[in-house]
Amino acid sequence: MIRKLTLLIMLLAASVTSFAQSDMGLSDNQRVLGHTANNDIENKDVGFGQAGTYQVGALLDASALSKMVGCRVVGMRLAVSADLGRVPVYLHSVAADGTVTQIHTQRQKLTSGWNNVIFNGDGFEIKAGESLLYTFDYEETAEMVSAGKGGLCSIGSDTANAMVMLSDGKIYQLSGAGMICMQLIVDVTNMRAYDTAFGFFDTGFKYKKLDDAFEVFTMISSVGREPISSLRVGYQFDDSEPAYVDCADAAIAFGESYTFQQTLTVPAVVGIGTHTLRLFVDRINGSPVEPSATMSRSENFAFYDNTDVKRRAVLVDVMTSSSMAITDKLNQALNTLGDINGTAIFAQHHAEGTPLYADGNDVLFSRYAFEVPVFTSNRAFFPGEKTIAYSAGELLSYPIPGITESLLQEIVAQDLTLPSFVDISAKTAYNSDSRELTVDISAVYDDNAEAIYGNRVAAHVMLIEDNVISPQTVYFNSTHTMVKSKYTHNNVVRWMNGNALGTPMDVSSKTGTTRVSATLDQAWNPDNMRVVVYLTKYTDETVPDDLKDLDVYNAIVVPLSSTSGIESAVVTDDDAPVEYYNLQGVRIEHPASGSIVIRRQGTKVTKVLMP
Repeated sequence: MIRKLTLLIMLLAASVTSFAQSDMGLSDNQRVLGHTANNDIENKDVGFGQAGTYQVGALLDASALSKMVGCRVVGMRLAVSADLGRVPVYLHSVAADGTVTQIHTQRQKLTSGWNNVIFNGDGFEIKAGESLLYTFDYEETAEMVSAGKGGLCSIGSDTANAMVMLSDGKIYQLSGAGMICMQLIVDVTNMRAYDTAFGFFDTGFKYKKLDDAFEVFTMISSVGREPISSLRVGYQFDDSEPAYVDCADAAIAFGESYTFQQTLTVPAVVGIGTHTLRLFVDRINGSPVEPSATMSRSENFAFYDNTDVKRRAVLVDVMTSSSMAITDKLNQALNTLGDINGTAIFAQHHAEGTPLYADGNDVLFSRYAFEVPVFTSNRAFFPGEKTIAYSAGELLSYPIPGITESLLQEIVAQDLTLPSFVDISAKTAYNSDSRELTVDISAVYDDNAEAIYGNRVAAHVMLIEDNVISPQTVYFNSTHTMVKSKYTHNNVVRWMNGNALGTPMDVSSKTGTTRVSATLDQAWNPDNMRVVVYLTKYTDETVPDDLKDLDVYNAIVVPLSSTSGIESAVVTDDDAPVEYYNLQGVRIEHPASGSIVIRRQGTKVTKVLMP
């Protein structure tokens, strides 16, 4: 499990100096690889502010190492701001499940400035699917702490895995000092002479109007041994004839990137529906090149004509765990937001092994949770992001009151404006004696739907409960935690049809219907529950090849009636009882005058000052 600590920057360097790779003391067949790739140092005298020995370094995941598979790690480079004496340096492999295994260690004398550490032996081959953690033992003495001068160097801003600590087999993220000045030295003898890889890739939002300009922005990196002076980039829509763009100004040394920004010409045969754009490099320095796995990049998108369908609400799935104290802060933010005036549906999926786990949550964790907690907005991919999910921990780390709520509101407001091509409605019937619930779902498709969605969609039903009393780990000061046994949880996902895979529903006609049934557990309180209905692409795969295709098409909330045998299709907010909660989400019967509380009536949630 990844945890964040805070490093103290005791003194910042006043200037930045750049060095070419030839100044790094490397041979012709050696390259550096890391979050930093030159001799730049911005921050000197970085430390923890507390005496002790810390194993610090950086982590390169399997995707970052993919272009180096088959090459050998033969050493590392690291910069320190004090003479640290002879210290152990380490190289570790990190498995997909997070298991850390040491594969090399040796002692090395470290002096102030950059140090090149060449490993004993012939190095270690980089293997596909393997991550590498490179560290050294940094001792911060009492004298350093007293002088306010640590021994580490860093550069830039905080970046995931760019400064970490290894302790008891666990990797902890360190924040507050940017990226540690450490790099791997790699022998690239086995690398292709010329090769490229696509990095940042932005083609805009998935759904595009037919008459919109099609723009692409991407970074193309040189990952071969030899420098590149020019490129030819091709692009192809579906199976149409490729078009080409000559990039005569693409001078790229190893590890550097070229910015490719272009408005593409879309062939007339590409009409309404789902399509694929493929970008690829086919010439380097004027000559054809044998394609590699990293020399092309594909992205799916959809063209549509005018649509009058509006999104009813934005589904925000939160992958969370009640065993983590940080999720208490997230809960407070979500309680404050309520449903953002009916525009947001917050659904909290608790991790397997915790008391509030529901069947199917593991599916969403496996799809989206690159860490915990994370959240998605309509399960849609935001252009230019690395992942579909957003890091809730990163959002909560900003030291600005209310920033988490503001950013969530902004994300919801933006995604509410994205086009949809299907409207949905639902009617619920709940029998309080048998605790049987039926949900009749109806869909009305517009003229774009079948071409974009295909001939069927997945109809999903989620049952969500508020005011659930269950344990939660919380902070009782800035560094220590405790378990609060009677904690009030809201937005708890209790049940999903098809274990989160949904029920198939036809799109071949202008309308579609299906019925979903469930039996409420005796532990669930139907008076605190609501029914969420939404549509996505249908798949029976737990983790399909392209998660970007599983965005939410539209979503609604309908009430769950607690009257035996009575259908509940429409209950107006004006008819619903008024409930009050404090800002921690705890329901209160008689709010004090002058207090700020959350007022809920039906689906409307507002924050009010009591008169």
